[in-house]
Amino acid sequence: MPAPSRPSGAKALNPQRLDVSALADRGDGLAGQRPLVECTRLLEPGEPLPPPEALLHWKALAEHRPVRGGAPELWLHLALHTTVQRTCQRCLQPVALSLALERDFLFAPTEAQAEAWDAERDDADVLVLTKSLNLLELAEDEVLLALPLVPRHEACPQPLVAPAEQAAPSADPSADPSPEEPKRDHPFAILAQLKRPH
Repeated sequence: MPAPSRPSGAKALNPQRLDVSALADRGDGLAGQRPLVECTRLLEPGEPLPPPEALLHWKALAEHRPVRGGAPELWLHLALHTTVQRTCQRCLQPVALSLALERDFLFAPTEAQAEAWDAERDDADVLVLTKSLNLLELAEDEVLLALPLVPRHEACPQPLVAPAEQAAPSADPSADPSPEEPKRDHPFAILAQLKRPH
């Protein structure tokens, strides 16, 4: 598939210092991939390290959407997919979490406008427009937000071993190795012994 055509003289856009308005003006999108080992906020202590070939794939498309009776709105659509390694909280073995995300962002010209839109709209996340958006950090943020609080397998690969004290009792009483509880005297029997004349 041929690469999207660019207007004559258009310069390449840097995803780490992205001018979203310029991307919308250009009319094409940006796409790329980043090794997960470079996404330092995804590398939590004690969690499995991603293999060197593990990648965060991203694609961004910006557009100016017309608004009746007002200035066009600047939108960014971000699509991500990756696989993050975590520890299953049920079996304590590594679990691969496959994530495929799509997010829409609306850019406000000022901080005050962003606060107003954020309070009244629920169709997108609202960000303040900047000439230098770090798209890679934004992508990493979205992956972090999408990770489950309690990662676990749908079906653990190894059977869980119950602690010895929680093991179910054997159906055969003769096979039960636990010692019998000592017999206790009935309290009324003790009282009867006390009442007997000596």
